[in-house]
Amino acid sequence: MHGIPHHLLGTIPVHHEYTVQEFERDALQKISEIHSRNHVPILVGGTHYYVQSVMFGKSLVRQPRLDPDLRKFERSNEHKSNVELWNELREKDPVMAENWHANNRRKVLRSLEVLHTTGRKHSEWVRETEMARKHEDVLRCPSLLFWLHADTQKLNERLDARVDLMVGRGMFGELEQLGREMRDQGVELSQEEYTTGVKQAIGFREFQPYFHALHTNAPDIDALKAAGIVDMKTSTRRYAKRQISWLRNKLVPECQTTLEKTRHARVFVLDATDLTQWTSSVRDEGLRLTRMFLANDTLPDPALLSPAAAELLGDVKPPNSVLAWKRHL
Repeated sequence: MHGIPHHLLGTIPVHHEYTVQEFERDALQKISEIHSRNHVPILVGGTHYYVQSVMFGKSLVRQPRLDPDLRKFERSNEHKSNVELWNELREKDPVMAENWHANNRRKVLRSLEVLHTTGRKHSEWVRETEMARKHEDVLRCPSLLFWLHADTQKLNERLDARVDLMVGRGMFGELEQLGREMRDQGVELSQEEYTTGVKQAIGFREFQPYFHALHTNAPDIDALKAAGIVDMKTSTRRYAKRQISWLRNKLVPECQTTLEKTRHARVFVLDATDLTQWTSSVRDEGLRLTRMFLANDTLPDPALLSPAAAELLGDVKPPNSVLAWKRHL
C-alpha cells in the first residue's frame, strides 16, 4: 500500500456482524492513536453513514445499552411475522413505527429491543439526540472531506470494469473460500437472507446460485456465472447511486451546518471524470487544499472550484432529522 499504514483491515472474523457502533468505536480509537503521534488521520470510504457516524458525535445523550448478542432478541421473536412485529411496534412506539417499513424486520426488531431493554421508547432516545444535535457542536474534530466525483456514464463504465478486474484477479476463489469459512463457523447461508454481516456484501448474494449449482453438478453453470457477473455490476451501479444520494442529501448538508459552529467540516468536489486530468484536477488540487487546511488558512468557496462543484454544492438543502441517517444503526 505504497508504504502508508492502513488500519482496521482484516481484523473482523467473517462470522461476526460488525455494527456501525463497533466501527465508530474502533475508528475513533485509531484516530486518537494517530493524533497522539501528531499525525493526520485519513478516513477513507466507503459506506458514508459509517464515515458520518465517526465524524459526528450525534450520541451526546446516553444511548441505550443493548444485549451484545445481537441475535438474542431476534431469536426470541422468530415465530412472529414482519407484520406482527410492526403492529407491536406501532402499538408501543407509533413514532418509530412510522419510520420503518413493515418488511424492514431488522430495524423494527431493534426499536422493539430498545423498548424491551430500557423501558423507554426508541423515539424518546432519538428525540433527545436530535435536541443535542441542534444545540451542540457535534463535529468531533475539524475535517476536510474530498468527494471524488465522475459523471454517471464514466462512473458506470469504471464500475463495470472494476467487476471484470475483480473476476480476473481471483474473486471466485475468494468467494468460495469465504463461503467455506462461514460454514465452518456455523453461519447459515440461506438463499433468502442476505441482510446481515458479510452476506450483505455486493458479490456474495449474486453468485450463490452459481456456487450452489457448482457444488451439486447442476447444468447451466456457465450461464449462472455470467448472470451473476451481470447482477453484480447492476448492484454495484445501484449502490454507487445510493452513495451519491447520501452525500448530496445527508453528509454534505450535515457538514454545512458546522460552518455556523466552532469546528468546521468543509467539503470539496474533485472532478475525476477525465482521468487524463487526474494529476491537476484531483491530486494537485487535493494537496493544495490539504496544505491550506493544515495551515489553518482560509479555504476557498468549494462551489466555485469547478462546474461539477457548482452543480453539486451550489444548492445544499438543510439536513434531515437524525432518524434519516441513523436508520442504518
